[in-house]
Amino acid sequence: MKLLNGIDARMYLKHSHSSAKVMFLTIHNDSDSDSAAFRSGAKVYVFKTRMAADLVVAVRGVLAGRKFLSH
Repeated sequence: MKLLNGIDARMYLKHSHSSAKVMFLTIHNDSDSDSAAFRSGAKVYVFKTRMAADLVVAVRGVLAGRKFLSH
């Protein structure tokens, strides 16, 4: 398997019918990137600059069935 970016990896999981809940931890703080992540099936999109404030909240949210996007 070739090296994949996060979106490609999530699409691979989606097409293999994985039930994994995918969280993106990223430096990309733009609406195109977060939209692509959520379209691929991601549940969480956390900016690395917001990890200290958002990561625990995001994990709890995804475990409760909610999506999360850093602000």
